[in-house]
Amino acid sequence: AVARMGRIENRLRSPLTDLATSFHASMEAAMAEAGIEASPMAAAQDAARIATAQNAVRTVAAQDAARTEVAPNAARTVAAQDAARTVAAQDAARIATAQDAVRTEVAQDAARTVVAPNAARTVVAHDAARTEAAR
Repeated sequence: AVARMGRIENRLRSPLTDLATSFHASMEAAMAEAGIEASPMAAAQDAARIATAQNAVRTVAAQDAARTEVAPNAARTVAAQDAARTVAAQDAARIATAQDAVRTEVAQDAARTVVAPNAARTVVAHDAARTEAAR
């Protein structure tokens, strides 16, 4: 762009080499005409802006990395909660089965308790009937 403005020669230059002293005045004039301030303060401000932008990019990258890490951890937490619910449901089912077994045993014992006296009464009644019949 500065070459098209006629301020420097149009030739390839390595950006890491010093500009020949003979071109300094024309470069400064072209920069001033373009509104570019060529001062150490402006360079420092540009460097600060660049550093701020780089830090913002790093912050966004760190946030993305944190989100990437949080998502699998959340999935692991949900899986652990689901596993805990499954175990709790299995335990509840085992408890209900055990309670049902106890209720069944109690009911059977109650039935035996009722049946035994009735059976004894029946035997006594049969014995009485046999005795009466034998007389």
